[in-house]
Amino acid sequence: MSLDIQVKSMLAMILAGFYVGVAYETFRYFLPMWQKRIILNYLLVILFWMLQTVIVFYLLYIINMGELRFYLFIAFLLGVSIYQGIFAPLYQRLLQRIITSLKRILLFCWRVFFNLLIKPFCWLVKGLWEIVMFFVRLVCTPILFMLRPVGSTLKTLVKVTQKRLPKPILTILYKNDKIYDIIKNTLIRIMDYITFKRR
Repeated sequence: MSLDIQVKSMLAMILAGFYVGVAYETFRYFLPMWQKRIILNYLLVILFWMLQTVIVFYLLYIINMGELRFYLFIAFLLGVSIYQGIFAPLYQRLLQRIITSLKRILLFCWRVFFNLLIKPFCWLVKGLWEIVMFFVRLVCTPILFMLRPVGSTLKTLVKVTQKRLPKPILTILYKNDKIYDIIKNTLIRIMDYITFKRR
């Protein structure tokens, strides 16, 4: 390697060390989010360091075709040390402010999106539902009114049939009485809703 390439390689490795310090600081800030998931935590740490290795080696490959020398490791450690010794406290405060600002911006965007799109859409759906149900009630109310005699006849038939059923069948029916009550109450609520009745 020529002297010019050696100097460029050293400067590049110092910058790479500085970059890795910044990247690790950022990664460490988000680490508590998945720290309880041990397997995911280990996978992410491994992937992070593999990615940083690839980036640093690619940078070195661009400058000197990936030729490694001992002084390049020292230059890399010097870059990490410069970050840790001088810039780490400044970057930590800056990172905190950036993330806080991003949270506020995202929250603001979500509120705008919710108020301009989601809320009006919900109101529209609710309005359409009320219109549809209004017409359903208009159609169903006269029909149900006309079917009341049929309902009374069916109730009488059920009572008569229930009295004449064998005891084993009645026992089974009484055991499932709660299920029938739930079905009955649900049907009554639906009918009340359709026929404009309020309980």
